[in-house]
Amino acid sequence: MRSTFEADRGRLTIELEDLAAVESFMEGVGEQNGFLMPLPEELARGQELEVALAAPDELGFSFRVTVLHVFGAVFEGGAGAAASYTTAFQILDWGPAKEAELRRALDGTEDEQEEARGETLGASPIYRIQKMTPPEKARLALKANRTERQILLRETSPQVMMALLNNPHVDADDVAQIVKSPYAPGGVLKRIAGDRRWVQSHEVRLALVRNPQTPPPLAIRLLTALPTPMLQALGRSSEVREDLKKAALKLYLTRMGK
Repeated sequence: MRSTFEADRGRLTIELEDLAAVESFMEGVGEQNGFLMPLPEELARGQELEVALAAPDELGFSFRVTVLHVFGAVFEGGAGAAASYTTAFQILDWGPAKEAELRRALDGTEDEQEEARGETLGASPIYRIQKMTPPEKARLALKANRTERQILLRETSPQVMMALLNNPHVDADDVAQIVKSPYAPGGVLKRIAGDRRWVQSHEVRLALVRNPQTPPPLAIRLLTALPTPMLQALGRSSEVREDLKKAALKLYLTRMGK
């Protein structure tokens, strides 16, 4: 996933690899009523943007968001590195009509290429994977390509989730989707939290803390690796467990010297 921000146009373009990735991304947006995105500049809270989705196939779909929160700057790459601001967006003007517009955009592109994909793959990836048993899906998950992973990420089977984590090509975006799933069991979340590759991502760490299936001692321990603004937001949130709210607020006050 890549993004391009055009400040003069108030437009954020998100580039995804294929239509399955677009559909999966929008499912996550719908579940969370928004999304997190690192940007090269700090936006004002309440600022509205147009988000356009782009894929190798023509898509032509956009929606509007507002800036809900901007977390502290992160500098990666050593001295002289550019700042990255993890920004929380809340979706606007969403409803049945907008969902239907997205479905028309996806279906229209898929219909145009269905025959070509069928000749290449023997059957569409979604159809082929839907016909598999859970053990077959788990075996595929170990070596799945990007399109197949985006389909398998919708699975609720812990066996498939664990197999995806053993895929050498899985990336932080994939792992974030697993962590945000309400079906991810504590064992899968614990495995992710124990892997340095994944917990380096602010999005993954925050999702681990917020997931009610994460064992409480683990979630509280992960708080120490979160930026101070995230701790403040968690301490005020009504969507996390009371013990986590108290721990986040206590750590926030400690860092602020209060």
